[in-house]
Amino acid sequence: MAVSFGNQPETIVAQARQRPQTQNRAPEQEARAKEAVTYARSSNFEREAVIDERTLMRDALRRGMGETTFAHVRAEFDSRHKGEISGSSRVKNNADKAERFHNTRPIANERANV
Repeated sequence: MAVSFGNQPETIVAQARQRPQTQNRAPEQEARAKEAVTYARSSNFEREAVIDERTLMRDALRRGMGETTFAHVRAEFDSRHKGEISGSSRVKNNADKAERFHNTRPIANERANV
């Protein structure tokens, strides 16, 4: 195939390097991070009331693998930390001292039922 195009790989590579890189994937990565955090939250809180932060981050990063970055997932997680996911107190006696979270909606529903 290279022969049919004049066998000029160096020229093509040089032209590609001179072209401006205008791809801005940040908005797309932010959207994927939102989807990933939503998935992690939904799938984990489906069966458990309290989830370890690392588990949520792990599942969000797995969901967004290749389509978002850790920074975008972390920013989305931090923005939701106040509203949808609220932090419980840091575990004192645990060797790894990981923070655990609970979903506020089921707790509000349980309070309304009581």
